[in-house]
Amino acid sequence: MEKFDITKYLGKDIQVFLKNKSNVIGRIPFTYRDLNEHKISFPFLPFEKNKIYQIKTNNEKKIDFNDLKDIILNIVIAEIEEVRIMENEIGGIGLQNNKPIPHAFELEVLAEKPGHVKIKYKIPGTGKYFSIGELPIINKQVILPLNLAFLSYAKEDKTVVENVMSLLNENGVLTWYDDKDLLPGDDWESKIKAAMKASDFVLVFLSSKSLIRDGYKNKEMRMALENYEYKVLGKRYIIPILIDKCQPPSEFDKIHWLKMYDNGWETKLLSVISPIIN
Repeated sequence: MEKFDITKYLGKDIQVFLKNKSNVIGRIPFTYRDLNEHKISFPFLPFEKNKIYQIKTNNEKKIDFNDLKDIILNIVIAEIEEVRIMENEIGGIGLQNNKPIPHAFELEVLAEKPGHVKIKYKIPGTGKYFSIGELPIINKQVILPLNLAFLSYAKEDKTVVENVMSLLNENGVLTWYDDKDLLPGDDWESKIKAAMKASDFVLVFLSSKSLIRDGYKNKEMRMALENYEYKVLGKRYIIPILIDKCQPPSEFDKIHWLKMYDNGWETKLLSVISPIIN
């Protein structure tokens, strides 16, 4: 790397990437007495050793560095690929690809590691938290790698759709559902279009009752098919769900259907739509 200026990183949490593809997170706890621009290495305290370091150095006027050799690393400057200053301030949390966050979505945020947070989330109605794991803070933002499933249906099938939504939510999958996510004063059509376009999956519910009637759900099917044209070839996006033994529109012939009247349909659905983006 270019000339290493140790003063730039003193007192800050940093992540050091080495040329051997490994990396460590921590800080520079002190400098060697003879440190100058020609120094070939520097001391480094990994964050997981910080508590031990504090205990060993607390109220000590003179520190025996032999006592610290098991917790302080010596990093050779020539072996460094990159050094990043870790961010510990969060300005916002959002879903990947600017997907809309479902209404009443709850988060639990725990900061344990510099530049990272552990996230748990709760979907309304489930009564439990799901763990995402450890995520980095980048540009003061934390991006949640969660899938979002848009539910497209007709009012005749509302009860069935809500049961499927509960199944998905109970397994940690976020859903966008108009009755839940459209709020008073919203431009409902623009909200629906934006949510469908941003979602990772569109579940199109079809039944013998809904297929023979006019309604907005027909426009939603056309919008889903149009969005599908822009997706990566072979990527799952539209999932037609047959509530009963009906005949889907020919436009869906090339997309494999999920039949709710077959045994094991729940397992198949959950195998396709995981909570976290792979």
